[in-house]
Amino acid sequence: MTRAKFFLAICILACWCLWATQAEAAWRGLTRQERYVLRQAAQGEFADLKAQFGEVPENRQLSARFLTDLLTGTYPVHHKGVLIFHAVITEPLDLLLTRIPQSTIFFNCVFKARVNCQDAVFEKHLIISGSTFEKEAIFHRVQVKKDLFCQNSTFQGLVDFTHADIGGALVAEGARFLSLESKANFNSLKVGQSAFWRNATFQGPVEFTKAAIGVEFNAEGAQFLSKKHPVKFNGLKVGNEVYFKQAVFQGGVDGVGADIGGQLNANGARFLGVAKEVNFNSLKVGKSAFFDNAVFQGPVNFAGADIGGQFGADGARFLSREKTANFQDIRVGQEAFFRNIRFKGDVNLGYGAYLALRLEGAEKDEPVEIRGLDSLYLTGTVVRRGLRLANFKLANLDLSHLRVTGPATLEGVSIKESANFQNAHLGALKFKNVQWPVVTKNLRLDGLTYTSLWVDKPDNWPGLLAWVD
Repeated sequence: MTRAKFFLAICILACWCLWATQAEAAWRGLTRQERYVLRQAAQGEFADLKAQFGEVPENRQLSARFLTDLLTGTYPVHHKGVLIFHAVITEPLDLLLTRIPQSTIFFNCVFKARVNCQDAVFEKHLIISGSTFEKEAIFHRVQVKKDLFCQNSTFQGLVDFTHADIGGALVAEGARFLSLESKANFNSLKVGQSAFWRNATFQGPVEFTKAAIGVEFNAEGAQFLSKKHPVKFNGLKVGNEVYFKQAVFQGGVDGVGADIGGQLNANGARFLGVAKEVNFNSLKVGKSAFFDNAVFQGPVNFAGADIGGQFGADGARFLSREKTANFQDIRVGQEAFFRNIRFKGDVNLGYGAYLALRLEGAEKDEPVEIRGLDSLYLTGTVVRRGLRLANFKLANLDLSHLRVTGPATLEGVSIKESANFQNAHLGALKFKNVQWPVVTKNLRLDGLTYTSLWVDKPDNWPGLLAWVD
């Protein structure tokens, strides 16, 4: 053996001895709970501290330093990853700028101090399901290359997922965000596949501004309970479907400029903020948008929305008397259905574009105050096939400059003050059981054209000659 090789062997042996000495010292410095976790991690087995050490939280504690060393490669870990159940971590856990090579599971754990994963990289899955975060949970710019699971987790303080990048799915079903004032912040969140928030609860402010979801955003049955802070979806971009079925919004909603590639389904959703606006101005939906049986207690704004397929709001209730339900300049590629609808204030559907439009109030046996609304505006709207207005009690009806290529039908409509058909261009015009303003000068017909006229009972309305003159 040459002198150089002998010297190299001595150095390697010395380093190994030093590492072994340090490892032995580190092992001696660990608690029995931490030694148990190490043994399980090396074998790829779950480390269930409750099963091993009992219910008492003090007997299930792991130090933050130990977890940092375990996750970042100081100790040997099986390729299955780190699998920890029912641990209690009382110290701040700082994983800032760290790289975690294996899957990481903290199931039903309790983090009693701040958790900071800012700019951390999880090369595989991150699972924190059922865990409780009693202080801040910082995941700012975190990168999870596979899936992130936090279903049924509880977050009691600030939550920051801004600019987080999840390569697979984000599953937060049943999660609870309990702070009344600290924000749950998902602004500019990026999810490669789907994001699931079914039955999640948000007690305080929550924002998804400019979040980008590759496939599906599902918040069925979610509870957005802050009356003070609007839920922000402005600039949200989703590749396929968005679901808010049976979701509850106690305050306002800001969905301005949201872009949904597939379908939007908010059937049965309840927007309960009486003085808070539900604002979907400039919303873009590639396929259909459904709000069947939805309840809007406050102002509604769909102005400038662009719906590629159908727009459905059958059985919906728009209950604000103070503000106009604003659908001005909406574009709907197929049919729009507002059947068995309830309005309590003005409705503006002016300057829109529809393949067909059906706007029908509740059936006649419903209370008049529910069926009625003050004024209905369809000024400048274009309907390519047919228009049907039925079962409304109106103060004013404005159809000026309306264009309907197919039939235009009014049935069971009572107009108390004024009806404006000026410069409207309609196909087959049909009136059935229509009550017109008593003051005939408030019936404006100049410039009106139509292909044919049918009236069930001409003596029910004055000025028939004005229509046929």
